[in-house]
Amino acid sequence: MSETDIIELNEGAKRVADLMQDGRWHDAEDIRIAAGTDGEPASEGLRRARELRDIPGIDLERRSKGGRLFEYRLTREPF
Repeated sequence: MSETDIIELNEGAKRVADLMQDGRWHDAEDIRIAAGTDGEPASEGLRRARELRDIPGIDLERRSKGGRLFEYRLTREPF
């Protein structure tokens, strides 16, 4: 993610990008907390994470933790 890409994001998406730049899996609750959407459903945090998909070369992956629980991570296309 370039500095220009991050500057164009809203504050909540920037915090999610900071969390997810490590390439590790994060659950919806971690993402919600990073997005600063306290008191709102986890889907609000995930909405901020989905904004990161608009950055060229970035993909948001999802995997099941079982049932209806999922984890998410950001990956980059090789350059």
